[in-house]
Amino acid sequence: MRSRVGLLVTVYAFTVGLTATPLTHCWTAAWLRKRLYMTVSTVFSLGTVLSAAAESYPMPAIGRFLCGMAHGVFWSIVAGYAAALAKPGRSSRTTAVVFAGSSTALVLGVPLGNVLGNLVGWRGAFCTAAALIPPPPIPFDLTTMDQASIAFRTVTGPAPDAEAVNTPQYRRAELGAINGHTNARGLLALLRAVTLGGAADGVRLLSEATVERIFQVQAERSAAGPGGGKPGPP
Repeated sequence: MRSRVGLLVTVYAFTVGLTATPLTHCWTAAWLRKRLYMTVSTVFSLGTVLSAAAESYPMPAIGRFLCGMAHGVFWSIVAGYAAALAKPGRSSRTTAVVFAGSSTALVLGVPLGNVLGNLVGWRGAFCTAAALIPPPPIPFDLTTMDQASIAFRTVTGPAPDAEAVNTPQYRRAELGAINGHTNARGLLALLRAVTLGGAADGVRLLSEATVERIFQVQAERSAAGPGGGKPGPP
């Protein structure tokens, strides 16, 4: 029996290792940051509740599998999420606090979990862990929120400043939630130049080497399968 219980830890660990990278790659590209964070938190909570309510061995195994999936994605995004919410110049300190929580959990969480399990049983320990996870957000009106608050910034992301947008520093920045900025006419002109070898209406917008590199990277990503496998040119 103890060996089967030990396998639950193995299921959890292997799930984290096998799913963290592919799930993070897929979900961060398709979902907003807040939605992804709340989803993985909810999945972890549901997996923990399923383990607490287990009546047969497959139930906690499935619960630990769900928790492992959520765990891998959570720790892949939480550092960047915390840094994005931090005040200017405090991102490093904020990230350190996040990882200090993980270290503290390893040092104190295990013995506290053992004490809790002895007091209220293993089902009670699982239920307590599930209760510590934040629930999904309640609908609210953005117009009533303080625009300088962390909650408002979490939901809406950074508000671009009109003057800052037209600076080289802004255009070189990697803004995952924006994914570039242009208008339909400018994008069409760029795509037209790519298909015509870099020039459009007698004006060369891209060098021949850049156009060749664009198609080379596209071919490499197509060969790598869904999601690609190699980064594009800087």
